[in-house]
Amino acid sequence: MWRQCLPTVRVIGGGNTWNTSYRAHTAATSVVLRRHGSGSHPPRSQIAFIPDSSSRDTSPLDLRDVYTTIVVDAPDGSANPAATSDESTFNLCNPDPCGATFTPVTLNTPLSGPVHLPPLVPSATLVSTSQGDVRVPSREASGQKEPADEDNAVSKLLDILSAPSIQQTPSVIRSLYYSVSSRGQLSMLTSAHFTTLLRLFGTLSLSSVDERHQSKYAYSLSSDLPERSFRPFWPFLVTIGVDKTRMKFPLNFVDHHWLLLAQLSVLDAACRSGNKQRSWLQTKLRVVQHHHRMLTNGKPLSSHEEHHMPYLRFLLAHSFPAYQEEAVKAMSELVTKYDDCPAWLLSYLWKLVMNSRELSDILKARILDALGTRLHRLSVETPPHAETGGKQDPAGSGQAFEQSGGAPAIAGLFRDSITLPHAQGPDVLLASTLVEHFKQALFTRTTPSASNRGALDSELKEWALALVHTVFAEDVTLGRRWSSLYLLALSNASSRSTQRSEDKSSPEPEAVVEWRTICALSSIEQLVRPFDKHATLPFTIEVNEGLSRVLDALWHTWTSTPANSVVRLPITARVICASFYYLGGRFGNSSLIQRCRVYCTTSGLWKPIPVDSSSPASIQTLAAEQLISSIATQQRVDHAYRALISSLSDERLLGSIVNIVVGRVVPETLPAVQILYKLAADSNAVSLYAPSMAKLTLTLAQCGFVNKAVQYLDFKEFRDEEPLVVLAPLLPHIAYLIQRLQQKNALILGLAMLHAFRSPPPYSVREDVQRILLALPQRRNIPEIVVKVVEMVANQRPTFFKWDFYYLLFRRLLRHRQFSRARLVFDLAVQRSPRIQRRWTELFISACIRSGSLALARKTAWSHRLRSQTEVSSVARLARRIVAHKHSVRRVATLRMPAIAAHSERSKPGLTCSLTTLLLLRAGRPRAALDLVARMRPDLTAQEIASVGNSILHARSKGLVNAAGFRILLKILERLGSTCGFAPDRVTINIILGALLRWRAVDQILMRRLFSKVLQSGYPGGRREHRVFEYPFYSTSRSGGQRKYRRPPAVSRAREAAERAISAFSLPASIKEEVSFEKHVRPLYRSFIKYFRQRKDMAAVRAVESILVELEEEWAGRSNGSGDCD
Repeated sequence: MWRQCLPTVRVIGGGNTWNTSYRAHTAATSVVLRRHGSGSHPPRSQIAFIPDSSSRDTSPLDLRDVYTTIVVDAPDGSANPAATSDESTFNLCNPDPCGATFTPVTLNTPLSGPVHLPPLVPSATLVSTSQGDVRVPSREASGQKEPADEDNAVSKLLDILSAPSIQQTPSVIRSLYYSVSSRGQLSMLTSAHFTTLLRLFGTLSLSSVDERHQSKYAYSLSSDLPERSFRPFWPFLVTIGVDKTRMKFPLNFVDHHWLLLAQLSVLDAACRSGNKQRSWLQTKLRVVQHHHRMLTNGKPLSSHEEHHMPYLRFLLAHSFPAYQEEAVKAMSELVTKYDDCPAWLLSYLWKLVMNSRELSDILKARILDALGTRLHRLSVETPPHAETGGKQDPAGSGQAFEQSGGAPAIAGLFRDSITLPHAQGPDVLLASTLVEHFKQALFTRTTPSASNRGALDSELKEWALALVHTVFAEDVTLGRRWSSLYLLALSNASSRSTQRSEDKSSPEPEAVVEWRTICALSSIEQLVRPFDKHATLPFTIEVNEGLSRVLDALWHTWTSTPANSVVRLPITARVICASFYYLGGRFGNSSLIQRCRVYCTTSGLWKPIPVDSSSPASIQTLAAEQLISSIATQQRVDHAYRALISSLSDERLLGSIVNIVVGRVVPETLPAVQILYKLAADSNAVSLYAPSMAKLTLTLAQCGFVNKAVQYLDFKEFRDEEPLVVLAPLLPHIAYLIQRLQQKNALILGLAMLHAFRSPPPYSVREDVQRILLALPQRRNIPEIVVKVVEMVANQRPTFFKWDFYYLLFRRLLRHRQFSRARLVFDLAVQRSPRIQRRWTELFISACIRSGSLALARKTAWSHRLRSQTEVSSVARLARRIVAHKHSVRRVATLRMPAIAAHSERSKPGLTCSLTTLLLLRAGRPRAALDLVARMRPDLTAQEIASVGNSILHARSKGLVNAAGFRILLKILERLGSTCGFAPDRVTINIILGALLRWRAVDQILMRRLFSKVLQSGYPGGRREHRVFEYPFYSTSRSGGQRKYRRPPAVSRAREAAERAISAFSLPASIKEEVSFEKHVRPLYRSFIKYFRQRKDMAAVRAVESILVELEEEWAGRSNGSGDCD
């Protein structure tokens, strides 16, 4: 039977298809499918509501009337409890897809149909799922093992649920729960255990590995849960709820909250997959209504938004008239009862108003009446928290309710995204600001007298409250009131829907005209504002022209309607004109800008009124928008600036005005804004605020003008974190274009970083800061500034810089002879990573030697006392590091090396002498190398002297190309023998022969003669050793006669010297070392092949190659023979 239900589990259950033993669908769905199949329709069942006296709870958090109903009336008409106990199931909230409704039954009502559900006793081979009563084979019948011991399953589950934090995985807990349920031991669990299970698996269903669900009813999860634990468990939550009610435990707020989400998820799957979607929606509505009623505990207002949001979200998701009526009813009650409407309630209200085409006038009137009732109540009542400034408890349950629906502060409105904390610029007042005050007047319970915001805020609040009372008065027609509310919703949403206009046979009141103008301007501002970073709007020409005509019509209507001093204040007139300036400049409507300029002059908007405390803010906004619109319509900047100065009565506002204009800069208006700031700085000594400087420098850097951007970085008048706010967005662009930075601007940038990094920089700019500091030119006092910046940041955040940055920085400082500052950077690196102090010291010593600062390297080596396991002297280590480098060594780096080596430790003098000699030879100092060998001769062995002497000869013979060089080589050889006790060996012979081969005067004839003498002196020559005449270079003609060589050309002096040297060459008798093929023969013969090929004597090349091949074969045979013998 359970196999037949498997497709239903996959469709309805939602996610537990991998194990069919888990209950995966709701009670009513399983009953329908078990009785009638997935394609048939069940009969109408009689569902009764039977309050159980034993389930009543006196706790205010628990529900009292808990369901204990069952589905009766089988298709055959029988109502036998014994027959229905296996096929019926408990229905938590009666989700019958065929329209079954709740029938409340009191204790005095006779029961004719419903039957109490008996305790479920599992059979020997079937286990109840308690959700549709779908039977599945038990683990004993299917041959599977229990996940836990039967005797310990209950105790383990109780121990897990009673622990302060659950450490087991959800799979283990669910397996234990099924084991306990299959054995009928759920009665051993308490109500708190079931609630813990609901909280745990509900939180897991809404959480992920990266983000944990945070809620009033969430469970605190441990951090070591596996990734598989975070997945939906909604069917299992429904099962827990059904089992808890069967155990006659009441459901509290936490249970209702998670069961509401679980059943909505399961029913959503049914609505998507079933063919009776309307019936499922009715079932879903009853589920939502039931849990909403239980959560609010009979009260329409609660202190937590999670009680109302699922209810309103479901009602507004469908366009059925009954749903809309229920949504309007709930919304009206919440708007009336809430003192301060939260943001989520306003979002649902705007959604309802914007989608109100099918709303009847009765429903519209109900919403408007709720607003009127709210305005009347707020106007006659004084909020208890207005004077104390505290928070109220709207539900009266002792829980504090935070005001989430209040409007944002005007100081934070419409500031550019580049503005960061601690860097506030001047305020900007547009029509959107007035709309925020409209919302405050409608949906907050704050009177102007209780405001602590200042004179400007109080004045706007009083005006908005008076205008709201006038617009939504009872004598205003329903259509005009609804149109005003629709415009208010349109100014807060991005919807493109339209609203039918009402009858305009009668003239509109002044307040309605003012309201509509403000809301319409705010709606267009919301449409245009996302594109403020561009000079042109991404609209077609037709759209721009159409919006320009709309602005012309709004301007005509607003200016032609007379208004009294209560409806149209000077500040509101300035704000509306500023909005017209702003939109006219964005759409390029120069005629509208000109009419607005004339209106501002003739109406006296530029003249501050003594009682008008808001004049500075409103005048500076109006002036800034006039300047911006003039720049946008291609007017001359100097003319617009002079006209503005002539209109202003107080030039002290110029600083704020210019900063507003600079803060609105875009790449297209960048030249004009620079000209404007230069005029203001030269004539009126205007300085930039932090937001304006940040926006201007960032725009310049984005356009590639890095040097101009750096020139604006003057932080003398800034404080706290304002310099960092300006510099942080600029660093990536400077790092990318650092090679374009001029030297004078590099000094400005260094000082700016030194000033800005008094506050620790964020880790997001670490790579950019490191790149900039490494690329700054090392001139004037820039290195000192760089080191100060590094020290300042490292003291604040030791892990800010990476370890390779310190290495590259002190290498760069040493290269530019900044030794003391490089040592400071090295000390910072050691402080950052003291565990690798030895490695840092070695890197620093190597960098010192590469740059020629040997004294600093020596001091560092002695101060840190580096000793290796082989007890190699520090001089040897220094020399080894130098020799390891592939580049040439500076001569100055080796001036003190001989004396240091001679007076250093004598643990391994041979290694010290050898490495120091190599260092001196790479620096081009062979005489110093000879003197060092002579001084250290008493401590060296004959083999070490031979090795060092051959190194000196080899280094000196590389550049020999003439007779003078060869004579120098012979003198060095003679000095080695006389002063150092050097005895030549076969390596020395190879070095001398190599010098002869590199001699340019040695031609191919002399080279052949030299090779013949080498063979005659004892070097192997292959199988042709019996031939002595011109050996090995001979050839016979076809007739058998020997070929005659041509007479050589005229002998020059160089050739004579080379010939005398070759004639005088002979192997010393003191060399008794055996000839080694690997060390002596192969390198020498390859050198002959190389230089024969350079002289284009291919016959000699073939002859020597043949000899080398024969010798290699012979050597390989001897090696194999010795290996076989072994």
